[in-house]
Formats: sequence, C-alpha cells, structure tokens
Amino acid sequence: MTSKVEFWRVANGFPGTTASEAEHAEADGWDGLSIPDSQNLTGDPYVALALAASVTSKLLLRPGVTNSFTRHPAVTAASILTVQVESKGRAVLGIGRGDSALAYLGLAPVPVNLFRTYVERVQGYLRGEEMPFDTDGQQRRGGVCGRLSDGVRPERRQNSLGAICSSAQGACGRCRDRSEADRCYCPCR
Repeated sequence: MTSKVEFWRVANGFPGTTASEAEHAEADGWDGLSIPDSQNLTGDPYVALALAASVTSKLLLRPGVTNSFTRHPAVTAASILTVQVESKGRAVLGIGRGDSALAYLGLAPVPVNLFRTYVERVQGYLRGEEMPFDTDGQQRRGGVCGRLSDGVRPERRQNSLGAICSSAQGACGRCRDRSEADRCYCPCR
C-alpha cells in the first residue's frame, strides 16, 4: 500500500481569521489545515473548522490536536462529526494527551491509560454506540451521541481517527480503530 504524503498548514485559530486563512491555504495548494486546540491561546477549533469548511471544497480539516482532558469524549465526537458533515467528509481527528492546553492550566498531560480510554470512547460515540458513564467509581450506561443531519454518519477516511500520541508510546496501537489503516499519525512508531 502506497501512502500519499500530505502537506498541512497550521492556522492561528484566532476568531475572525480562519475563513480567510482556509481560503488562502486551499488556493496555495495545501492538503489540509490544522487549528490548535489550546483554550488559552486560540479560539474554539471546531467553530473555526466549521467556518473553514464553509469557504473551501478540497482542504482537509483537523484540530491540531484536541486533548483528552478539557473536552468530554461525547463533546469531541459531536464536534468532529459536525465538521465532518459540514465539510462533506473532509474532517480528520487528532487526539493527544495535552500539551499547551493543559500546561496553561497548570496541569500535566493525561496518563496513557486514561488517554486510551478517552480515544476508545470517542470512537464508540462516533460509531453510535452507547458508552458507559463513570460516576463516583460506578459505571452507568447511557450517553449515546446523537445522529446529526437526519442520521448522516461521517464517511470513514484513512487515518481519520488515528490517535496522535507524541508521548503516549504505544497507546495508539492498542486503541486506534482497527478498521482504519494499519498505522496512525504517531511519531513514536
């Protein structure tokens, strides 16, 4: 299997700038646009990605990268599903353990075991599965991610759910969606 090398541009994610940056990136021939998910440094990446989707037709779109602490798995799933539908299948989801988003809150990156659980839950929500709630140490069932746009589910794209795990060595190999390609975006491999 031959993989195409993709060239991505990182936008600043500042409110009021993303649509223009996306138009320029697509016109300049970039494959994708990545918006940081770092609440103390930029605006909301999913709002920015939806705006980018509205002014482009070929540009791939992803948060770069969302973290597994400040967003509940159901929120991440619903947010990326919205971008996937609005972009007509051009969304890519990268999930990390947290870097700047957590550092600016005085927190360390999420432990690998919690990161793995988070990725598994996001994938479950995206598949429409019922995911357990953890409340006071007791698991409770419930919390199905609603179908958006009359049940439209996102089309699967190679590596679209690959976990980015620059310091979670091996976690992505155990938790990535097995129906995806045999690799994921992971500098530790």
